[in-house]
Amino acid sequence: MGRATESRVTFELPREWVFGSKFLIAGVDIGGTQCSVNLAEVSGAQFHLIARRQFATKVKRGPEATLAEVEERLAGLLSDVELPAVIGVSCGGPLDAANGVIQSPPNLPGWDDIAIGSRFEKTFGRPCALENDANASASAEWAFGAGRGCRDLVFLTFGTGLGAGLILNGSPYGGSGGLAGEVGHWRIGRDVGPARYGKSGSFEAFCSGSGIVEWYRELSGQDAREGISALVVANRARDGDPVAREVFAQAADRLGQGVALLVDALAPQVVVIGGIYVYANDLLRDGAERALLAEAHPQLVAGCRVLPAELGALLGSYASCCVALRSLVDRQRNASDGSQSALMVS
Repeated sequence: MGRATESRVTFELPREWVFGSKFLIAGVDIGGTQCSVNLAEVSGAQFHLIARRQFATKVKRGPEATLAEVEERLAGLLSDVELPAVIGVSCGGPLDAANGVIQSPPNLPGWDDIAIGSRFEKTFGRPCALENDANASASAEWAFGAGRGCRDLVFLTFGTGLGAGLILNGSPYGGSGGLAGEVGHWRIGRDVGPARYGKSGSFEAFCSGSGIVEWYRELSGQDAREGISALVVANRARDGDPVAREVFAQAADRLGQGVALLVDALAPQVVVIGGIYVYANDLLRDGAERALLAEAHPQLVAGCRVLPAELGALLGSYASCCVALRSLVDRQRNASDGSQSALMVS
């Protein structure tokens, strides 16, 4: 199996992530719709993604079939190179990052207590680190994307589901059990519409791909058997479909309200929004801005920029690699001899 080679776009590593040597890292991004396996090179203060493969998750086939394909494709990338220093895995939560266990993410039905860390360590003989996709994406946008140079950042996934990743004072904030940022649970609207987490009116039900589709079907009477996606709804809104326009106007308003809560609570310098906000910015930006200005403290709004994610379709690839890089930083910090050599592949 040959490697899929990326253009060699070089990023400067954050100062805290400079290791002073050359090595490889691998990343695995597992999403409800797509997965990718990735290979990157770190050389001094520079980072570039050198290879990736992306494929459909096909959640109905279950975790074992998906993980077998991940292992096969990652093995293909590693077949003619030195072993990576570490494998980073980005996946939707909830999960036990410390023990490398995926714990029943809503967008991955059947993925119950999957010990992915120990599995990959056994398969590839390399250390494996796991992080939820919101935190991993926050690190990627902080290091290489829209949040470069800031100290305090909030990242909202706005993909299949909705979660937040937090970078506070230049470091990830996970809170108790590493579960901080589950803002999709917030009840942010009336107790109507699609249910999430056992309740209607949740932030995720308004501001996620699955929620947008469900709202459109509910308001239009669209047959659930007909294939439809948030992108389809967005295109219908642009074409003047009144129901699609209503769904996106509602999503924009709730998005602005949710961002206002985050801004009031955390006073970030930057809020970066990924997923649907990137490709439907024209349908969401103005309404979200109006709601944000109406709801949040004016001084805090003045000190905060709200931006679409910059890393685009490669965000998951960079996010999974950032899980690996953060793991190396932590190992370096905790190394008893303080040397970098313990982190590298011999």
